[in-house]
Amino acid sequence: MQIRSNYEKIALLSILSILLLIPNATFAQNNAPLKNDKKVVRAFVSTDGFLKEISLEEYVKMKEDAENLETEKAKNLAKEAIKSLYSPLAFGDQVLYRSYVYNESGYIYATPRPTLNKRISVAVRNPNNSAVDRTINYTASQSFSANIGVTASSDIGKAISLGITGGASWSETYSSSDSVVHHIPPLTYAWMDYYPIMNNTYGYTQETIHYYNLYTGFQHSEPGSNIWTDIFVAREMAGGLPDGVYTVVESGSLPDY
Repeated sequence: MQIRSNYEKIALLSILSILLLIPNATFAQNNAPLKNDKKVVRAFVSTDGFLKEISLEEYVKMKEDAENLETEKAKNLAKEAIKSLYSPLAFGDQVLYRSYVYNESGYIYATPRPTLNKRISVAVRNPNNSAVDRTINYTASQSFSANIGVTASSDIGKAISLGITGGASWSETYSSSDSVVHHIPPLTYAWMDYYPIMNNTYGYTQETIHYYNLYTGFQHSEPGSNIWTDIFVAREMAGGLPDGVYTVVESGSLPDY
């Protein structure tokens, strides 16, 4: 009888231990971050130079249209980055210098670039069991992007400044900060994302190579490479922020980008 009583006591203590752990496990589960639940809940775009909130339906359509345009552009534009036009050189030819002329084939205004989406704020968490208003501070910065390595001060960059619509402003960088008040649900992170709306210039940069012959003393020029040039130019809004699509994103877990 004594052995049975001891077994009963041990069993009872085990059951009590399990019952005591259940509330803690439930609490931990309720507060555990949710995975893979990231979603855009608000969107803003430039209207008359300032950010204006749009519906999520408008945001989704704008993003889909932009992705389709980027895909179509990639299909239609030239596949070859460089077309070599070098001519045979005479014996003794030495390169003096190279010059460039940018021939713009097209210029597209206000092109959204969803593939360049990035996070521009820290993630603000609401640790409470009820929704609260929190301020999300963000900083956006955007410069030009190009399919070739180029700077405004390089020889190719100077040629682009002469041949591009809008002149030398193509290389400008725009940066500014702002904030938005957002109603964050319980146990949720919220942050701001951004992708730019840019102007797009594309065409070919013609290289000319200038030679000096060591034996004859004559100088001559020959066509060099015809370089495919595709540049996206940053745009600035009236408030100083770079033009683009700004979105508030919510998630049960921290962002991984």
